[in-house]
Amino acid sequence: MPSSGLLLTCPATCGAFLLHVKGSMSFKAKHPCRYNGCPALVDSGTTYCKQHTPIYKDDRPSAWRRGYDYKWQGIRDAYLRTHSTCAKCGEKATEVHHIQPLAQGGTHEQSNLVPLCQRCHSRLTASATARAKRTSDYIDTHIG
Repeated sequence: MPSSGLLLTCPATCGAFLLHVKGSMSFKAKHPCRYNGCPALVDSGTTYCKQHTPIYKDDRPSAWRRGYDYKWQGIRDAYLRTHSTCAKCGEKATEVHHIQPLAQGGTHEQSNLVPLCQRCHSRLTASATARAKRTSDYIDTHIG
């Protein structure tokens, strides 16, 4: 416990922890680290404790830098107006998926786009990410 404050339980019975900073009337809410099972408390505005931060560090450029700018938003909105059904399950499409990702030379051309609902898009991108990770792990382990 830092000597600069006192850890208290929230009086509103919300279960949050508060850090009272000595010499001030302010309280900063603490919450558990988001890593599954980690009991460490972290400051407001922080997601993971120092032990788990390196695991979840996101080094990706911003969406804007990856090609998802205002032009893409217009293309996406127009595409969803004319392609309103998920190509996988038939539900209402809310996402537009790039068949060939922009990072791999794909474009915003309609022939490279597929309308998907949020659930199908999440599943598709999660499986593609896992597949890419397995492939890069395999290359690093067996070839590289």
